Amino acid sequence: MKNQFKLETKPDSNAASPTIHELAKRLKVSVATVWRAINNKGRISATTRARVLAAIDTLGYRPSLVAQNLVNQRTGLLGVVVPMIGNTVYSPMVRAIEQEAFERGYNIILCDTGLDYDRERRYLDLLLRRRVEGVIMIPFAPRPTGGERHLLELEKAGVPLVLLEQDLPLPGIARVVADNRGGIRTAVRHLTGLGHHRIGFLYMPPVAWDFAARARLDGFRAAVTELGFAPEAAPELAIGDLLANEDAIDRQIAQLVTQLMARHDRPTAIVAPTDMLAIKTMRCLWLAGVRVPDELAIVGFDDILAAAHTTPSLTTMRQPTAAMGTRAAERLFARIRGDTVTAPEREVLPCELIVRESCGTGRPMSTLRPARFSEAARVSGGHPTTDQTKRRDVVPNLVA
Repeated sequence: MKNQFKLETKPDSNAASPTIHELAKRLKVSVATVWRAINNKGRISATTRARVLAAIDTLGYRPSLVAQNLVNQRTGLLGVVVPMIGNTVYSPMVRAIEQEAFERGYNIILCDTGLDYDRERRYLDLLLRRRVEGVIMIPFAPRPTGGERHLLELEKAGVPLVLLEQDLPLPGIARVVADNRGGIRTAVRHLTGLGHHRIGFLYMPPVAWDFAARARLDGFRAAVTELGFAPEAAPELAIGDLLANEDAIDRQIAQLVTQLMARHDRPTAIVAPTDMLAIKTMRCLWLAGVRVPDELAIVGFDDILAAAHTTPSLTTMRQPTAAMGTRAAERLFARIRGDTVTAPEREVLPCELIVRESCGTGRPMSTLRPARFSEAARVSGGHPTTDQTKRRDVVPNLVA
């Protein structure tokens, strides 16, 4: 006996997928019947459903995702809003969010505000019009006092919002941040444990809307107060400003190094609130002929990819970037599902001290190099053999 569900003809494999209307016409049933068979909803006999599913398998019908989502009142889209897509700290966060979204059948719309408040507002309006089901956002753009109304509008529109990295205190809005304050305190205590009693903090003065930078500065101040440091033993070395271009920042760091190395009471160690500031500082010190960590120890913050590959390799506080992105996505999906909230509104993830060479206790790079490089490393103090005078000439007036 012939299989009663088998269609007599099979379409060309290169042919386009039939529409639901073409499928219904082929089977001589209504479009509603095909829909009920696909979604296993409504009144439909087992025989009819099996016949529709067999036809779908044979003809290669693919239901319209857009149509299904409209029926189910969902779009399968999330908005992810970041200040700078290329930032080495934000990238792992976005990657973790995208992975969580992918595993749940969602896609993300990634928006780069470029530190522009107006662009941030326009992106959120766009995400609302695209009917995203939720938004994860790093709210890092210059904003006027009370300039968070557009964030609250998302919640009023029924779109769940989770804030990431920046601890912007909005009532009722979940946020996931690193322990910035505690991380800097750990870095300072690590240096004092190595015998340092003059520790500087090299930073860009934090603006009102940069909550992470403010927390790191607060962490430094709290640590030196707890340890009983006199103000002159814990100088706050401010440079530049957050919106300055890279060339300007480099020049300001070079000038600071010049001034710092001329002081008789200069610090023996420096903590920087970002790895990039720490790396730029190490570069200027190298040009000045100052050996890190022998003459000045350095500790950064973030543990970006480059931190392990500088010379010397950079001791740093590892910010849990991937874990933060994952947790923000978990919080968002819980909101989308309508789960009862049990987690605190503000979640703080711990940082981890990664000890490398720049603080003076990590494994020497010479033990990792091939034997033929060991002599060059010994002669130059760990750097390629370059004349110290020539290095100082690159940044004029630096004092060795």
